[in-house]
Amino acid sequence: MFPTLWFGGSGGIGLWTPASLSNLVAWYTADIIYCYEDVAGVDPCEDGDPVAYWKDRSGGGNHLTQSTAGLCPTFHANGWDTGVAAVDFDGGDDVLQITGSPTLITAMAGSDKPFSVFTTLQIDTIYLDTAICCWDDTTPGSSLSLVRTDNPGSGRTHYTRTDASGANGASNALYGTVEIGTGHVRLGYCFDGAAFTTYVEDQTDIVAASSNVGSLTLNRFRLGDGVGMNLFNGRFVDLAIYSSAKSALDFSNYRSWSWTTFMS
Repeated sequence: MFPTLWFGGSGGIGLWTPASLSNLVAWYTADIIYCYEDVAGVDPCEDGDPVAYWKDRSGGGNHLTQSTAGLCPTFHANGWDTGVAAVDFDGGDDVLQITGSPTLITAMAGSDKPFSVFTTLQIDTIYLDTAICCWDDTTPGSSLSLVRTDNPGSGRTHYTRTDASGANGASNALYGTVEIGTGHVRLGYCFDGAAFTTYVEDQTDIVAASSNVGSLTLNRFRLGDGVGMNLFNGRFVDLAIYSSAKSALDFSNYRSWSWTTFMS
């Protein structure tokens, strides 16, 4: 893997990576230096090993774990392309998570907090209501911030936001128009506190109001699962999460970096 020279956006000029953008909260890349088969993060994964610990490479310490062996996704050394690893979620019960009050959770809690999610992934099966990642309240409560795809056709971007009172954001009823399908894809989800925008490769998809009056109370983040959703069936290569809304140019730079880095 190697960085690429890009110009413009909030990353400025230089060797662009997801860390070039401000407010990076968590960043996960499928690689043996970040994926471990034990929940303590000691033993690096080899091909076919379960991923019990996915290290946050942002430096924020938001490491994802799974203590139940049967619920771990699988590390594949050539899971994306020859020489490019991926973390494989089987769509049945695989999930990684972090709970409590790490910055990955606290940065998203409250009223209409902006955020962005950029991801490089392979979709193996299109299900109705499929979670990519989710913040929620396990106390139990109603708060939910769910980055998802749905299946009116061959899969489209969708975002669900529900505050602590159970009120839904306007985007709950809105779906993207770009058909995602299966295979390799880069997706971007950006919320500026009032409106939501999604990107599918080089196309802008949803642009819609999505604010809630109420506040989100959050204490868990889950990758590959979400409340009331089908679990994700496919492979993650990269996932970057920011506590601010990013621009179309920022996502374009991410997409170009991803293409160059992962060569597909």
